[in-house]
Parts: sequence; C-alpha cells; structure tokens
Amino acid sequence: SEEEGVFYVGCAGGRDTSIRLPVARAPLPAGHVAVRVDVKGLRGGHSGLDIVLNRGNALRLVARTVSAAADAMPLRLVAIEGGDKLNAIPREAWAKVAVPAASVAALEGICAAQLAGFRTEFASAEPELSLTAAREGEAPADAMDEASTRTALALVLGLPHGVLAMSRDLPGLVETSSNVARVRTEASAVAILTSSRSSNASALDGVIGQ
Repeated sequence: SEEEGVFYVGCAGGRDTSIRLPVARAPLPAGHVAVRVDVKGLRGGHSGLDIVLNRGNALRLVARTVSAAADAMPLRLVAIEGGDKLNAIPREAWAKVAVPAASVAALEGICAAQLAGFRTEFASAEPELSLTAAREGEAPADAMDEASTRTALALVLGLPHGVLAMSRDLPGLVETSSNVARVRTEASAVAILTSSRSSNASALDGVIGQ
C-alpha cells in the first residue's frame, strides 16, 4: 500500500460487455414537441473502489424518470446518452423525448416529483443531484416506436448495477459488482457498455449470464 509496513493482498477479475439493442423508428404524429431530460451533479467515482458507496448512476436515474413519464402519457424516446469510461460510474446523462405539446406541463411535473424522490433516496450520497426538463422546440421527424421506447428503457434499468454480493469471508469486502457505464443512441440501435467485477470466477460468470 502507500503506507510503510502495510500490505494489500487481493484479486478481482473483470469483464466488459457490449450490447447493441436494435430499435425501430416511426414518424411522429403532428403536434409533438421535443423535451430534453437531464440528470447532472452526481459524484460518480471509480466503478471498483467507489461502487460500495451506493452513489447514483445518472443513466439509471434518467431512464427511471422517462419510464415514469411513459406510464402517464404518450411518449416516444428519441435518444438516450450518458457515461464515458467503462470504469467510471456515470455522473451525467440525458434523454430526448417527444410528447404531445399539451403534455409538456405534465412531464415537467413528473420530473419534479422524480427529483424530490431521488433527493430523498440519495440524500447524503448525492447532495448536488439535479434533474431538469427543457423544451427544445418541434419534435424531429421520427422517434423510436412505442415498443422500442419501452424495451430500451427496460434494458437500461434491468441490467445489473451496483454491489451484487459481499464477501462471505471478509466483512466489508465487495465480492461482485457491476456498472452500467455508457449508453449511446445510434441510427437504428441503442449501444450499452457495462463493466462487471468479481473475486469469484463463478459469480462473475453468473453476472454475465444474466
């Protein structure tokens, strides 16, 4: 270690996973507008050293917000983006959605309610957390269809993230964890990168197998 007379002994295997989810796009009905939902201000951190701190993942928070809105109104996902390095917990993420112009106020209300919930959920871990919704004018010509919108959001939320198992032998030691690290939207797919770690090869196989 960095301290004289102190030694660290340990090991961790890791595996990165690249996922491409094909998505279908369809024209948007008249009267839709584009709204950008942003999550910012998270602490992030190293996906190995800091995963035990249970900090927020911006990608998952923006997906939770958009998914809540999709349950309440006609909503189509245009794009979702966030994260950078595989070994970093995402600090910022955004999603562009298309909704009827009459639903913008309701969407803003849902975002405000989600922010209040997140601030309670991550009160001490993420004091600078922010979530905003800003209208960006007329919607683009097309967006993901309803099925692709639902599937893309469900995938981001369904992938394993955070501490998955603690060591059964060493108190306080994370054995297995995973990080939803990066999401990018392509013309016909959503590309997702994850980074998983474990000191137990069987457990790591189990995470990847999910």
